[in-house]
Amino acid sequence: MTKKIFASAFAVFSIVTAVALTSSAQASECSEFPQASWWGAMSHAKVISYVEMRHAGNWDAYLKKWDQRLETAANALDRGAALKFKSSGQELKGDSLGFYVQQVEQRQAVSRCLAAQADGYKNQLTAIVVNQ
Repeated sequence: MTKKIFASAFAVFSIVTAVALTSSAQASECSEFPQASWWGAMSHAKVISYVEMRHAGNWDAYLKKWDQRLETAANALDRGAALKFKSSGQELKGDSLGFYVQQVEQRQAVSRCLAAQADGYKNQLTAIVVNQ
């Protein structure tokens, strides 16, 4: 009985430790987010936290949202149209829109790196729990 309690406590400790280390480990292995005025200060920790809070850790939903934004911006650029942000009223066209498309592509690359690492850590945590 005591061994079972100890094993359970160790498993919980292992999970908590792994989760706490996830953010810093992910931050050290992925490139930094591009900094741009239209989305403010970005960091790995902020995006990881956002995905956890708003998407229940579902990176696919987060990535899909930004893929759609990228597609919309790239289509506007190809047509020579402008892209207007509802939240700020800011409008991008031409070179500024092209720069925005590049920034979103870089943002997606970093986000995909974080997502891949998050999936890897989830698999490790699952293995810890299953093996207990």
